[in-house]
Amino acid sequence: MARSDGLAMATLVFRVLAIGLLAASIALIATAKIYDPTDRSLAAPPNFTFQDFYAFEYLLSAGVIGCAYTMLALVFAAVNVSRRRMFRGGEAVFLICADAVCSVIMATGAAAALGIAVQYQQENRSFLDSPAAATVKKFFDQVDASCALILGAALCTVIIIGMSAHSVAN
Repeated sequence: MARSDGLAMATLVFRVLAIGLLAASIALIATAKIYDPTDRSLAAPPNFTFQDFYAFEYLLSAGVIGCAYTMLALVFAAVNVSRRRMFRGGEAVFLICADAVCSVIMATGAAAALGIAVQYQQENRSFLDSPAAATVKKFFDQVDASCALILGAALCTVIIIGMSAHSVAN
């Protein structure tokens, strides 16, 4: 009984950690913008945002989907903690499958955005090494950090899958 109670609490902790990582990732990618350094007016729109690449939009979508699912699954984790045991049977299998789908969505979103960002940075290395590219570097640093945070959330979800599978097997 104590072992199942510990797994339930660990699942809750990993869900909360995943939500934090996903929220930070969403905030980073949504605020990543490049402004024209010559235009100092306050009304000037950004020249480049995450919406200019489909992979960055997919990253944001994967983060939002992952956050929404994890908030829903957090309720089930809280129920497990209050019952002092993990779900068994059909409920557990359903949550394992849903966790697997969600972790794949998060991982593919991060991988797609990271791939585009790395490719762009390598193709434009000479420009990015110039002092004029500080805002562009900051933009891609935000994208890279957002990808890393979503991959961290996907890893948390994979750990939850392992713990859930272990509880079903016992």
